[in-house]
Amino acid sequence: MKTGYYISGIGHGLLILVLLFGGLFSRESDEPTVPVADVSIISSEEFAALTSPVLATELAGLNFPNPVGLAPGFDKDARVAH
Repeated sequence: MKTGYYISGIGHGLLILVLLFGGLFSRESDEPTVPVADVSIISSEEFAALTSPVLATELAGLNFPNPVGLAPGFDKDARVAH
């Protein structure tokens, strides 16, 4: 019985076909790109203000050092809302 050889051959053949011709079937995304904000370095005083104990939040029995929330305009996949 050479069933394993046949299955392996078919699997490897399909893998080679996908690697060679996989790009032919993909298309450009219609979704807009989201610009990335510039990164800035903050001072230790500014960082301490962001991590103030006053901002501590408890949610579902878990303690977080800062408020918890979602950014408006984005969904769970970080796509821009239209």
